[in-house]
Amino acid sequence: MKGFNQGQSIYCYLFVFVLFWCLYSCVALLFLSDMSDHAFFARQVAGGHQAIPGNFLLYLLIIVFSGFSSVALVTKLSLSFLIAFASTYRVYIYVEGIGSVGNNKNFCVNFLIAMSLLFVFALYNPLADCQYFGKFVPNVWHNSTTIFLFPFSLLLFNLSIKQISDYQSTRLVFLSLLVFLNIAIKPSFFFVWASVYPFFLLIQYKFSKIFWVNLLPIIVGLVLLIGQYLYIYKFTSSDSGITIDPFSVYTYGNPFSNVAAFKSSILAMILSFFFPFMFFVLNIRKVLKNKALLFSYGCLFVSILIYILLAETGPRNIHGNFYWQVVICVGILFYQTLLSLLEDIRSNKKQKLYKSRILFIFYLLHVVSGVAYLIKYFVTSDYC
Repeated sequence: MKGFNQGQSIYCYLFVFVLFWCLYSCVALLFLSDMSDHAFFARQVAGGHQAIPGNFLLYLLIIVFSGFSSVALVTKLSLSFLIAFASTYRVYIYVEGIGSVGNNKNFCVNFLIAMSLLFVFALYNPLADCQYFGKFVPNVWHNSTTIFLFPFSLLLFNLSIKQISDYQSTRLVFLSLLVFLNIAIKPSFFFVWASVYPFFLLIQYKFSKIFWVNLLPIIVGLVLLIGQYLYIYKFTSSDSGITIDPFSVYTYGNPFSNVAAFKSSILAMILSFFFPFMFFVLNIRKVLKNKALLFSYGCLFVSILIYILLAETGPRNIHGNFYWQVVICVGILFYQTLLSLLEDIRSNKKQKLYKSRILFIFYLLHVVSGVAYLIKYFVTSDYC
């Protein structure tokens, strides 16, 4: 890419890594988040006081990168290091994707756009005390496993799109590896992917041999998932389980039958999806021809369906662990929508330019909202 040579681009990624290591370290050390709990859990596992969790990978890496330390500060910095690396890798994936759209190979421009995707958030509501709860957001700052999972889910999504359009048997190995990594970190996105991917394969390949062969990574994942489920809920958490309980978590403390709660939910949807919704309305014909966008819509629908319908029983009931796939899927939706918008902007067609500029302003509103939310989080130390 022009604008920067390879050495300079490495410095850009190094800057991203240091920036996010500092930000995540502040969150882990100073603010209310899940990171302290995750670091503590890793120390408990390392000390033999806690069983290795079913989603073991991040905790194992925390232990290794902390040098098997039992010091809280060291494990928190180790955790921050790992998720900073994941966020940097995510920026790299975004840069490569953005650079492949149109004829703009300027690294600086593509890098800045890629960086903006890590700050995208639901539109800021100055009248509300909480900017996160009740929304469907594309980024979180307080949950380390979701942050660490994101780039591997993104890779699984991207590779799946390629496999749907152009089957290659060698990709089955990489898809299976990515399925393993997703489940080993947190199985949230796998639930969604395993539900949507076969549907698109069926449309593309019908019931041909290629369709059945492409199910291999899903079968691998289901076997791993069954083993993980038995380990988590039967051997390490006998007092917890999974149940179908519509809206119980989503409306916790705020009954859905309440008219005000219903209106609040509609507003939350508008604030969460304003940019992608407006893009859909103004480009519906283009959207219906874009497999990646349609795949992201399918993932979003299933992710929200899982969140609304399923719940855990026992002490995990209000933990909201069936929400995390929503964050990944909303993030992918924003990314794919932005790619499609950049394609229009870089096509230099005058009839599309005005509309595209308006849509890009809508996107920037989500970015500004994300920066405002992050500032609020750092000021109040409360991620709500």
